[in-house]
Amino acid sequence: MTIKFYLDQPNSKVETAIYLFLRFGKTTLKFNTREKINPKYWNPDNTVNHFRKFTGSPEMNNALTELRSNVNKTYYSKSEWTIEDLKKAVLDHINKNLPKDSQQTFKDALAEFISSRKNSNALAKNTIKKYNTLSSHLEDYSSFTKVSLRFEAVNKKFFDDFSSYLRNQKKHTTNTVNKYLKTFKTFIHWSVESGYTRSEMVNTKYKISDDATEIIYLTYDELMRLFHLDVPHGSALANVRDVFCFGCFTGQRFSDIAALKHEDIQHDKWVLHQIKVKDTVKNEIPLSDKALEILARYKDAPRPLPVVSNQKTNVHIKTLGKKANIEDVVKVVRYRGNEPVIAREPKYSFLGTHTARRTFITLSLEMKMRPETVMAISGHSDYKTMKRYIAVTEKMKAKELDMVWNQPDDKAGKLKLA
Repeated sequence: MTIKFYLDQPNSKVETAIYLFLRFGKTTLKFNTREKINPKYWNPDNTVNHFRKFTGSPEMNNALTELRSNVNKTYYSKSEWTIEDLKKAVLDHINKNLPKDSQQTFKDALAEFISSRKNSNALAKNTIKKYNTLSSHLEDYSSFTKVSLRFEAVNKKFFDDFSSYLRNQKKHTTNTVNKYLKTFKTFIHWSVESGYTRSEMVNTKYKISDDATEIIYLTYDELMRLFHLDVPHGSALANVRDVFCFGCFTGQRFSDIAALKHEDIQHDKWVLHQIKVKDTVKNEIPLSDKALEILARYKDAPRPLPVVSNQKTNVHIKTLGKKANIEDVVKVVRYRGNEPVIAREPKYSFLGTHTARRTFITLSLEMKMRPETVMAISGHSDYKTMKRYIAVTEKMKAKELDMVWNQPDDKAGKLKLA
């Protein structure tokens, strides 16, 4: 068994949390010691003296040394441990050294959770926005129900009640509700790992199942109408059209397209480095002639593409869709609990930045690109996601067969096959 101390954000310019890592066998447990330090004072070699000299360093050194010693004594006092019992024993040592008024509250923990995520370069701005929105929803829920936000109250009933509040008071659909519940579970797992609550006090096994959503995408004919739409070069509509179509031709996320730099384009390929939570993934995306044609329009501009905000793009793409006559009526069914919420609108009214990626995947599959190749280009690692698109293309096959072969006898002989 080994015990070492590490910083939560070792490159931070301000104080960051000190974590205790306990390794025994193949298991590693991580605990927030509730101590903080500016990384410039930290000695990373995990010797007895963890801090470079500053006011209070002897006391902090002694506190960590004592914590290490107490955990060691406790661990070797028994021959066998369960993971949960060992977690509880370590947390008891951490908590008993804290003054009562420094115990972490639910709101304080949530604020620290969001702050730690903001300091991480691995998360997109929209993810941080989702965390902040969750915090607002929890505050509103607490005010509406008169239920105080406490870790002890987080159980299956809490999830059910919070879910009901989001559906009935916020009028969110099931999948939007589930998005916030999954985010909340992430916070709870972080709180357990950080030592702000004990795992037996928190029910994190609440199952969350999304409803299948309609996949809105452009047909090839619709995409070409949009691509060739006559709008003045340099106008807001032309800029959004080019960015959107580039997404349709490459299959990449809007956030990655927005971050594209000239140096990322190498020999007719887009070399995309995606920052994940634990590492950086390199994906070389071959660029089609149409994608290169779009880039050529902006080769002398400061950026490869004239990207505007997600919100403005979503507004302009609907206008472009209407101009390109992408107006077949589409029926979209979403659910609020068991209640179906049905919308029938022209297809252009459902277009958004996400439609480009879905268009690339669906059209690629329809045109016989292997699913494995589509996944390699789009960056999907979950085949379950790809199966939804395969189901859509299979549905299109059945529809086209029906149009050709399942006709009345008096019309069937008049059909011509290309």
